[in-house]
Amino acid sequence: MNEKVVLSIYSRIVTVVITTVAVVATAYLAWRSQWVGTIVVGCTLLGLIIPALFYSPVRVSADDDGITVHRLLRAKFIPYSSMQSVRMSPPTMGAIRACASDGYFGYWGWFSEGDTGKYFAYYGKSSDCFLITLTDGRKYLIGCNNGAQMEAFVASHLVKRA
Repeated sequence: MNEKVVLSIYSRIVTVVITTVAVVATAYLAWRSQWVGTIVVGCTLLGLIIPALFYSPVRVSADDDGITVHRLLRAKFIPYSSMQSVRMSPPTMGAIRACASDGYFGYWGWFSEGDTGKYFAYYGKSSDCFLITLTDGRKYLIGCNNGAQMEAFVASHLVKRA
């Protein structure tokens, strides 16, 4: 099973606006020969884009061995053998970002909620998210198109394993 991660409209706007403003500011400062400002804004832009390249989710796939979150430059594989449970669980507005993106190239990073606890998220929009709890207590909130079907697919493999 292979599903794409689609960014929410808010996430698309945040990504385009922040990137555009930073690129235009860097170009303007370079044009004005303001080298210190150019370096500061350019480094800030790189500081935003580089983590996004490593963590921003692009698609989610599941096979007979586990689930893989494909990111722009890397992939995160979670084997079924390390999973304890999976359930549909859209994030709430009360989620606290411990170290996370709030829409820039999607939602990714460490979040915390009162009822769910601390988890690492990979999703584009909150409507199709499911929560995977591992046997060691770690949690991953993953979202993709047809999240309910992906959750059911993963759950069926957890039942087979039990």
